[in-house]
Amino acid sequence: SNDLQEDSQVFKGGFYESKNMVPGRNATGWMMAIQKSNSPGEYQTWRPNTGASTTILMQDDLKFKYSKREEVVAEKLWTRVYEESKSWDEKNDKGARVLTIRILSGSLIPIWDQIHEVVQRASARGGLGVTASQANMKVVRMSAEGQHFIGLRLPLAVIHSVKKQLDNHANILAGKMLKVTMDPSTLAAVP
Repeated sequence: SNDLQEDSQVFKGGFYESKNMVPGRNATGWMMAIQKSNSPGEYQTWRPNTGASTTILMQDDLKFKYSKREEVVAEKLWTRVYEESKSWDEKNDKGARVLTIRILSGSLIPIWDQIHEVVQRASARGGLGVTASQANMKVVRMSAEGQHFIGLRLPLAVIHSVKKQLDNHANILAGKMLKVTMDPSTLAAVP
């Protein structure tokens, strides 16, 4: 077996290979785990494709789900996963390293309700690929090519609908369109 024997008294971390295949990838997963200095038995983890995890891994889970590997072997496979994950399809490959993020920025408070309505409708329909998590309105900040942005992260599936809703809202505000809400029975009475 390639598993290394580890003494829980001196164990601090290392490189690990998952004991199970990653669903949809037909390969095992790789991880680096380092014991937290102030919390014995708790580990901070990093993966070659997604970086640092915010979830703490307990030592029992680490030993149950992963096998420790020699650094030389792990480095070669870690590098391969890192390079391959750059071209993974973000829609179909969980853990793709490069993601396309769509952010709507600017003065969002006046149009928040219109955007929220579009995103919620897309999530309720289910067919647009908008998950419940994506339907939660999240303000994010990011940096790209030396520029900093703060805005609302939007799923691709709602971009067209949000643009249409904002165009309608802008036309209403500019007086180009009149928004009238009438009871259908009133409309039926109009000659």
